[in-house]
Amino acid sequence: MKKILICMVLAAAVILSSCGRKTDEKTVDENGREVIILARNRENKYSRDTVENLIIEYNNSGDKFYIEEKDYSSGDDLITDIIAGKNIDVLIADGWIDIAPLYSKGYLCDLYEFINNDSEITDDTYLTSVLKAMEKNGKLYEMPYDFIVESAVAKADLWGDDNDTSFEHTIEKAEELNCEIPFDMSLDSYSFLSYITSNYVDTANGSCNFNDGEFEKFIVFMKQYYDNIKNLSGEDLLNKFKNDDLLVISTGIASFEQLDYLERDVGDKIKFVGFPSDINNYHIVVPDISFSIFSDSQNSGGAFDFIKYCTSYGAYVDSTNGGNFIINHYSLPINREAIDYLYNDSIQTNLYGVDKDLKKSYNDEIMKQIDSVNGSASMANNAIGDILSEELHSYFDDGKNSGEVCSSIQNRVTIYLSERS
Repeated sequence: MKKILICMVLAAAVILSSCGRKTDEKTVDENGREVIILARNRENKYSRDTVENLIIEYNNSGDKFYIEEKDYSSGDDLITDIIAGKNIDVLIADGWIDIAPLYSKGYLCDLYEFINNDSEITDDTYLTSVLKAMEKNGKLYEMPYDFIVESAVAKADLWGDDNDTSFEHTIEKAEELNCEIPFDMSLDSYSFLSYITSNYVDTANGSCNFNDGEFEKFIVFMKQYYDNIKNLSGEDLLNKFKNDDLLVISTGIASFEQLDYLERDVGDKIKFVGFPSDINNYHIVVPDISFSIFSDSQNSGGAFDFIKYCTSYGAYVDSTNGGNFIINHYSLPINREAIDYLYNDSIQTNLYGVDKDLKKSYNDEIMKQIDSVNGSASMANNAIGDILSEELHSYFDDGKNSGEVCSSIQNRVTIYLSERS
């Protein structure tokens, strides 16, 4: 399990109020370029290789700034260096560290300050829906390099034009359609933790809300079918979905092939309906790799120059050898031009050989989901996941009262959030 950042010690540090503290002691490399210190962890192979390539390309292409890497094995080591006053300009987050405690403490820059003041960046440069979903109190503390969208689908003919995806209505609909399982949301499901934290945990303000009745409705909703789902494999769930025994199934969108893959595998028309919620088509963005700038950066301008480079069209699509090819296609790019390239390339490549008009309709539906994300989550919420798992097992398996479980989760998560703030 990745070690979660513990921020109790941050209270002892000086809270910084503005981005890019000016200093006359900027470090330069042997070529006279200003050095930008980048902090990261190398455990994640995908992010390690991706970031390393970006750094090499950036350092080879510019004559003003130079990225120098500083590797950390834990969040505690990083915090020790922060308190010791060691300069760090850019932080790479890829699930190894929970940086949410830094949001309200003045340790991170609002990246909108750089985006809005950069004459080369327009409203069409980035996917504004994704940035908007990732805002905390109107500020952007993390710039995603790439991301996935977590959502849920149903068979189109089975679901129909219904826009009500509330807990109660989903159960009623499943009963009317003789589906034994309304939703595949179990403690071990792919989207469970992201869904819960995006709904009930306010990372920006270090608070949670498991006691207002909504979360209790959700776990009561889960318990009605939990015994039918907790031991099913992914293949079992898919077969249940194919046979109309499962009404709604969660999915992750990491490419433009996701919808045609699902329809090919299921054998029916698929419709995005989103997670059970009072919000129509509730689906969330989860950044894979993201960049942040520390408020005390000695060169925040250079730090953003690197981020801007990493999120430019050329960071995703190589156009240097007489033809374009995708540099990175593990997930979705934040750059609008790059995602438009992927959109068109997937139609031309047509991996599954479907009719091009149909393929375009698939891609349009994927784009509609990307452009309408209405929640966000982080990969670094393992501690909260452990609390949820322990407490919910006491409800599902041991018969503990639902209200008591909600209160216990509220208390434990509140303590956790308080300890790291």
